[in-house]
Amino acid sequence: MMSRPTGREGETVHPDAPQVAEKGQDALVVDNMDVWFHTPAGSNHAVDDISFALGVGKTMGIVGESGSGKSVLAKSVMRLLPARGVATGGQVLLCGNDISGLGTRKMRKHWGSEVAMVFQDALTALNPVMRVGDQIVEQIREHTPLSRSEAIAKTHRLLTEVGIPSPELRSRQYPHQLSGGMRQRVMIALALSCDPAVLIADEPTTALDVSIQAQIMDLLREEQLGRKMGMVLITHDLGLAANYTDELMVMYGGQVVERGPTKEVLAQPSSPYTEALLRASPRLANPPHTRLETLPGRPPAILGESAGCGFAPRCRRAQERCLVERPRLTLTENGESGHGVRCFYPVGTPGGHEALKINVERGTTAAGLELR
Repeated sequence: MMSRPTGREGETVHPDAPQVAEKGQDALVVDNMDVWFHTPAGSNHAVDDISFALGVGKTMGIVGESGSGKSVLAKSVMRLLPARGVATGGQVLLCGNDISGLGTRKMRKHWGSEVAMVFQDALTALNPVMRVGDQIVEQIREHTPLSRSEAIAKTHRLLTEVGIPSPELRSRQYPHQLSGGMRQRVMIALALSCDPAVLIADEPTTALDVSIQAQIMDLLREEQLGRKMGMVLITHDLGLAANYTDELMVMYGGQVVERGPTKEVLAQPSSPYTEALLRASPRLANPPHTRLETLPGRPPAILGESAGCGFAPRCRRAQERCLVERPRLTLTENGESGHGVRCFYPVGTPGGHEALKINVERGTTAAGLELR
């Protein structure tokens, strides 16, 4: 690993840290993001009015079940969604620049140099008929004034930095000749090759062995902190989110149902959905053969605008109000930390306790969910 110079007050700074780190601005701002997919069955509101700001050097975690809109949100930020059959709304500021209306052609100058993405399956994301080193060199030369020899030297340095031995040999290999962990490291090197201010990691460890997952996540965190990048980590693994993120957004049905400091959200969940996810997660403290709780039902098919709360059919606290009104994202009682929840009867509140008590006593929720 190459040595890194120190900044003010002994702070470690990567030599390729993005300039946005010196401007004192957020690396990424998303304001009122909406995404609709137009299908023969109707319009699918896949991302519903999402806003957040990602600070320089911070990591935002996005968690939720498959189909909750996590990857669609990321691809919309990257402007990777198809132009036909898709409608988007809202504003995206990247390093202070408004990229909301940019198409693929105009986004090329931002990809790699300002924002990059690590996909969950490197084998399908990398070009299968192109040597991995050539893919990195091509991107470096696309976005920087480096000569080919300089780009090759930087490629070998990047491969070494992400933990790939014999970079000269590995750079001449094709993706299928590398292991899954090696391919993911190449993917990370490719994403970092033009020193982006924002890195979006879309479930980067899903296709890897458990023994490799921690290595990849530690590598991402090291690079993110050293380069002062803002990072968005999309995952369904609450354990990864707990260990590697500063703030957390919990998504369900295209909406953010809870967000705030990661430690606070996981220690004191306010959304019934967040609580249900935690109950369904294995814990080391549980005795062997402990049966995990499951979430009844299935995520909603988001066609049109629902009349009430999207989680109501699966929620143990659902009342009549939840079926006809859509809750808004509001700050919790400890809202000074930025902890917000989208629920009429949050967990840990008198109203939440009373709603659960009423449903348990009658054996069913207002949405017809039976409670045992």
